[in-house]
Amino acid sequence: MTVLLSGAPALSQAKSPERLARDLCSATRATQGTQATTRGKVPLDVGPVALCGSNNDSGGRNGLWDRVRQCRANHNTCLKYTGNYILLRGSAPATNNYLLIPDLRIKGIECPYLWSNANPPKHYWRQAWDEAHHNPAHVRTVNGQGVGLGVNALYSTDHRRVRTQDQLHIHMANIRAGVRGTLDNADARITDRPNEWATSIVSVGGRNYRVLKLRHAGDLDRNLFKLLHDHVVAREAGGDMARQMMVVTRRPKGGYYVLNSEATLPQGRGTSSADRLLDYY
Repeated sequence: MTVLLSGAPALSQAKSPERLARDLCSATRATQGTQATTRGKVPLDVGPVALCGSNNDSGGRNGLWDRVRQCRANHNTCLKYTGNYILLRGSAPATNNYLLIPDLRIKGIECPYLWSNANPPKHYWRQAWDEAHHNPAHVRTVNGQGVGLGVNALYSTDHRRVRTQDQLHIHMANIRAGVRGTLDNADARITDRPNEWATSIVSVGGRNYRVLKLRHAGDLDRNLFKLLHDHVVAREAGGDMARQMMVVTRRPKGGYYVLNSEATLPQGRGTSSADRLLDYY
């Protein structure tokens, strides 16, 4: 089926979703700069509907998108509304689980809006990190482990779904015990060069992760989605952003660690879930 985006030409149905997304990205850039998120206005779709969703989506797996629209209309229905994102508590019974959710229709990590721009789209990672250290979404850390931010993949092997909601959300929680210690011990062999990220493998809790070292606090303002796409996924045969998970945690020597994996990791024993590294207690 041919996907049509307003103002964009029809594309051949023989193209893969990844190729289709790349072709459509150029047609959506004008749209990306004109998002209207003020009350009473309907924001335009930011990218190809199949990968990014439509503003008209509702119910079921789009429940978080419904919550965004509710919060936009009534700020008392969420923890915080900024015009750029909202904050919510995660699912019960977890007590230390918060979500940063963009006020744009972005299904998840597979949406090319996140990784087709040179500039960080809305600085979501930086904003999530800052919010996790202040009320109303202050993450209570235990045993000195610190904060962990996470995004789940859409699916793992054989297109088995991993996440339960199709609206981008960054989990803000505690990093699991032992994760930082393992990373600190491997620090000398963890690369700080994005073009080496794909082969910078560290085993954490029995799973393998590609780990990138960000040396400076300001590096969190970079577009981590684009770094992952350009330096890992786009260079991998059959690479697919929909299979990728990401976790960010602090590096004690300064900066951050960015962990990425997928169920089909070429080095084996990968995972498409951020939950293995986060503790929501």
